[in-house]
Order: sequence, then C-alpha cells, then structure tokens
Amino acid sequence: MTMAGQLDLDAVTLDAGPHGHRADGVNLLEAIAWWAGEPHTDRPACVSPVLARFAGEWAGALDHQLRQRLKRLVPALAGTAGDGTDRRRVLMLADWLAHTCAPAFLQTSGLPAMGLGVGPPVDGWEPAVRALLVAGGAGSVVHHALERAWAVRPGARNAPSAASQATHAAGTVAARLAIRAGLDTGPVSTPGLVESLTDALAAACTTGPGPGRHLAGVTAVALWELQTTIGEVIDGAALVTALQAPPDGEWAALLGVRRQLQDSALALLERLCAAGKEP
Repeated sequence: MTMAGQLDLDAVTLDAGPHGHRADGVNLLEAIAWWAGEPHTDRPACVSPVLARFAGEWAGALDHQLRQRLKRLVPALAGTAGDGTDRRRVLMLADWLAHTCAPAFLQTSGLPAMGLGVGPPVDGWEPAVRALLVAGGAGSVVHHALERAWAVRPGARNAPSAASQATHAAGTVAARLAIRAGLDTGPVSTPGLVESLTDALAAACTTGPGPGRHLAGVTAVALWELQTTIGEVIDGAALVTALQAPPDGEWAALLGVRRQLQDSALALLERLCAAGKEP
C-alpha cells in the first residue's frame, strides 16, 4: 500500500524531532508515514515496532548530514509491520550489540574483549545465555577500569556527556530500545512470564505442556538481560575512553568508534529491513 508518488524523497530533509504538521518538517518516521500515504504521525502503522524504535531513535541521535543517508531506506522500512520477522530482528540486534558494538568500544578503551565478538551468532536462547555470561565477565573488568579512571580524573565533567553522545550516535542505545520493544510486543513478553533467567531455564527443562512457550520465555529473558548487561559494558567502556582522554579531547577520543559503528548500524538497518523478504 505504498504510495511513493506522494513524497519526493530527494526533495525532503529529515529533521531530528517530531513535528505537529508536515509544513513544519518531518523526521524519519514522519517521512515514512507520508511516503506510505498515512496521515501525519511519527508512529506509522506500516513499520515494524522493532524497526520503528531502532530507526527512529537512531535517526534522532545522528547529525544532520548523516541523518539524510537514511532517506533511501524509507521505502524498505514501509511495509515491514506484521511481516512475522520481528523475533529474528531482535536476535540480529542482540548479536550486533554483543559481537560488534561491545568489542569495538572495549578496543577503543584499551580493555580486553573478554570473549565478546567471538562464538556463534546470537540466534537462539543458548547463544544468548552464553553471550550474557561472557558479557557479565566483561562488565566486571569495565567496572574496575572505571574506578581507576575516575580516580585519575575525578573532575572530568565533559566525559559523561561525550560518552553518552557516542553511544547514542553509534546506534547502541537505539538497538537496546528496539530489543525491548520487540520483547514487549512479541508473542511471549518478558514481564509476568518468568521472574529470572534461572526460573526460565528451569521451565525449559520441564517435560510439561507448552515446551515451545517455555523456550520462548528463556529466549526472551536471556535477551532482556543481555541487552541490559551489554549496554552497561558499552556505556562503561565509552566512559573509560572519555576519562582517559586529555581535557577537551573526550569527544575526539570516541570519534573513530562512533563513525565505525554508524557505518555498521546503517548496514544492519538494511539487513533488518530485508529480513522479512529472506526465505
């Protein structure tokens, strides 16, 4: 039901925030609604909730020039709602965080990857649990590194802002929010199903009815905890990098990893859009 003739993507400029009217401008999600023939909204019905959260959040964190690179994905994003692929997309996002983002930020900070970036793709509950355990070990290393870095530069006021800007612009925050959106709206949502990963694993080992639901619950809880733990690793590693930089050099110290992951996030977004068309 796309109606490409209603919007000339070459002529439109993508802004960061939402708008009350199209005459005031459009952000990415508003442009998708326009292109698809929907009323003006930043919650287009034609976009998968996982993709809407990832693409919309990330677009708002990009600088003006980089944001315009997303215009070419408007047709691909439209029509992804209800294509039955959001579970795969959530797994792809978790895999990207664990195998691409976390190792990149750890390398930039000079900390060891602690096994992140290797191992099987996060395509189910077993690799998700494995990645979660590895991320927990990396989190301990990052925590101790942060304590040392703060002791050296206790008054580094610019460091938290630089680290936060880098993680948002790199797409890591958007990926975490997209995973949460997918788990909250999926066939098995995390709240109320199981209280902990231990309970979920125990449920998966039972021989009672509904093993598919139990396994889905394990996957949901593992992914929820994984995005939380990986997020802490990424945030901490970014802050370590900023604290290690000379005064007023905090943003420059994170520029390389931010650009690297922006290119990676764009490629990921393309794969996420195409996931529903794969056999």
